[in-house]
Amino acid sequence: MNIKTGIVLIGAAAVIAIILHVITPNQKVAPPTLEISHNPSNTVDKEVTKQSFLETVGSLKLVQFIEGNEAQKQISRLHGQSISMANGFIAAYQGSGEDKMTIWVSVHKDSKEAESLIAQMHEKIDTVAKFQNHQDLDISGNIYHFVTGMGQSHYFYYRGNDAIWIGIASPEEMKILSEVIYML
Repeated sequence: MNIKTGIVLIGAAAVIAIILHVITPNQKVAPPTLEISHNPSNTVDKEVTKQSFLETVGSLKLVQFIEGNEAQKQISRLHGQSISMANGFIAAYQGSGEDKMTIWVSVHKDSKEAESLIAQMHEKIDTVAKFQNHQDLDISGNIYHFVTGMGQSHYFYYRGNDAIWIGIASPEEMKILSEVIYML
């Protein structure tokens, strides 16, 4: 075999590997390991407000912020039904290239309402074709649900009266997630 044939075979093998990876979307993807230096359960009574959202998280900058009725409408639209909530926040962050994050927070009248919404999402997420790799993560005694889809890693959970969904596409994912968990 000459060098040219060897290069062609290596190239063909690489293409086949890429095709197999793309064609097998049901393969499990392990969520990255998150280590945080604080216990999020210490912040259960912390109320999410506009001031909770930092201007910069990791290398991402806040580029859009929606709150109140408009956020509530958009969050309900994502659920395909009206969601009872006292307030809502949507924060969009952008970095260089494709790096981005969106945070959706619905504030409920009590923690049972927030927990119920997350439980419904947990039950239904496996039926939504655009999300895969659903896993539950125990981080510092709190349960975070993890899925992948639409080019992002997604984490959803409740804390106190808040139901929180974070979608992240960044090589700094764990650093950013740790900062978000701390800030909210």
